[in-house]
Amino acid sequence: MILLKKHTLQSFPLFLLCLCTGCALLPPNATQSAAVIIEDTNQSVLQVLQQVQRIANAPGDEQRHEVTAAQQAFQRDKSPLHRLKLGLLLALPNIAGNDEGRAMTLLESLHAHANASVRGLAALTTEQLTERQRQGKKIKALQDQLDELKAMERSLIERSSTQKK
Repeated sequence: MILLKKHTLQSFPLFLLCLCTGCALLPPNATQSAAVIIEDTNQSVLQVLQQVQRIANAPGDEQRHEVTAAQQAFQRDKSPLHRLKLGLLLALPNIAGNDEGRAMTLLESLHAHANASVRGLAALTTEQLTERQRQGKKIKALQDQLDELKAMERSLIERSSTQKK
């Protein structure tokens, strides 16, 4: 134990030297450049959200045009931001050209993206789509049960009316 402490104390200056040397090897603006890239990506994500919100509130013809333009932009450049924009547009429930399956595929591929804003928005939207699909299945099952009950009720009414005759 004493040997370990002595060894640790002896290697501490070497550790500090390596740490300082490692920092000296970094370009002076490396951390600033990384911060600028992250800020630019965050601003781009915000712009995509603003565009999607504007398109969601636009008339149907304009929505179709914007979805087509987003699909074409994605075909030309499959960047994460084009993927995000197209995925968000296709995920909108009341938009012309809604395709939740394709939206899920596009957005799930962004779950491993380096930028937290892109990754978080993609994950949140994917979770919402999954919940919407689950609720849709539940609603369909309840509608089927209701239809069966209505059919049974009609059958009982018909039987009752034929027995009275």
